[in-house]
Amino acid sequence: MGLSRFSHAHRSLGLIAFAMNFSVLCVIAFGLHRCLRHFDIARFAEYLSRPYARSIVGNSIAIGFWSACFSSITGSVLAFALHRADFFFRKALFSIVRIPFVLPSIIIIVSLASVFGVSGIINSASGFLYSRRGIILTHAYYSFPLVFLSLCSALAQRKADREESFRTLGANRILTFLLILLPSVLKTLVLCFMLSFFSAFFSFTIVMTFGGMKAGNIESEIYKTFSTGDMTAYSGLCMLSVLFSVLFAICSLMMQKVRKKEGSEMMFRVLPLASLPRSIAINCLAVAIGIAVLLPLFSIISSSFLHAGRLSFSNYVSVLPFAPVIIKSVAFSLSVSVVSGLSVILLAAYSKRTGFNNPVVLFAGSLSGIVLSSALAAYPHLSLFLAHVLMTVPFSYYMIKGEYDAVKFSLIEGAMLVSSSDCLSIFYVEISDLKHILPNVFAFSFALSFCDVTSTLLLSRGRFYTISMLLYQAVSRYDFGLASALSVVIGLLIVLVYTIACRATEAFYGR
Repeated sequence: MGLSRFSHAHRSLGLIAFAMNFSVLCVIAFGLHRCLRHFDIARFAEYLSRPYARSIVGNSIAIGFWSACFSSITGSVLAFALHRADFFFRKALFSIVRIPFVLPSIIIIVSLASVFGVSGIINSASGFLYSRRGIILTHAYYSFPLVFLSLCSALAQRKADREESFRTLGANRILTFLLILLPSVLKTLVLCFMLSFFSAFFSFTIVMTFGGMKAGNIESEIYKTFSTGDMTAYSGLCMLSVLFSVLFAICSLMMQKVRKKEGSEMMFRVLPLASLPRSIAINCLAVAIGIAVLLPLFSIISSSFLHAGRLSFSNYVSVLPFAPVIIKSVAFSLSVSVVSGLSVILLAAYSKRTGFNNPVVLFAGSLSGIVLSSALAAYPHLSLFLAHVLMTVPFSYYMIKGEYDAVKFSLIEGAMLVSSSDCLSIFYVEISDLKHILPNVFAFSFALSFCDVTSTLLLSRGRFYTISMLLYQAVSRYDFGLASALSVVIGLLIVLVYTIACRATEAFYGR
């Protein structure tokens, strides 16, 4: 009786959503099984009663809260200032802010250290880094592009008629912002805050790089207890990590009601800047944002090439012995991108029809799966594959969400009603409408998997080498000639995969 209330399309999408989440549930089940084997409530309660354990939880909360505050404020101010302005660097800016998400994490961390580290540009003037404040600043810098992109996507979907009517009645810009614009995206802003808090709360790489074991949080303590063999504390902290993930997901679901979207076409028009001073100010702001995002990257690239000297043919020849590793990395990341890309399309279809759009739930499920995928230690390739898929789906989805929401679907409902195969109709009709962004989806998923170091380093335990791992080892050995050559190879391979994806999409669906 209950199923009859749902349309045929919703039943099909429900089955697809279950199939997509089944792997996550399996990973969590395996992880809980391993945790429970070493889990003892009495010992865990005794461990949490220690002042050191309470300080770890408190430190994680403080890092997450202040990082979320700074990243949300920065991202929201920039989004409100730039979302409707037609400035010269508009397309370039929205592409630049995506760059940190598709580069190898070792490059991001080393580049941030070159700017925020002890001998970095900022610390030479401030001198407060390698402390909690330094960790918070680095997290805020790394998270604000995601807040900026999410808010711009939400602002682009707001109806402009209420704002224009309010302005016509004589309201100034401040009242219009406070009474119309801000309430329309308040839910997205709160979700962005929760997402920034969540990512900083469970951060591992940045905390270990800029704080070490002394400025630890829950994730670094999990690594420490696992390394020392304290399985009771390790299993308890893993359980605590999962419980916090579930808590954040429940809070975000309580805040956001799943509702049907009234429409998804872009309501706001991009407007030309009326006055010359405002045009100059907006363009200068866009340039400043681009420089701020690219400054660490330019710093590490220039440092690497200066140490390497002038790149010669011998530098590229030194990459040839690693050809089998590179080929295996490409094949592995391509398989991840196929599964992740199709999952992103199906997830976007489900979100578009049900109104479900909760990034915290997505990232909570992914993080729980990645943390608990260590349960499959006997199968490192499977464990790493699941971790990469779970890692790439949320980032890829929210990177292309704005472009997806701008697509109008005129055939999908009818095709699903008359087609004998609901899944095939979804794949063919919906993806054919999305053919202009399909290369972005697959290339972005490929780049995230291809450039990952952290998951590969922690889960494979040296049994699976990738080109990013080679880059990590080259930087660790200060072999900047090999590191620079590998960086060039990584960039060329990502461009090649994107080009092939574009050509394959055109060949299959036509121009």
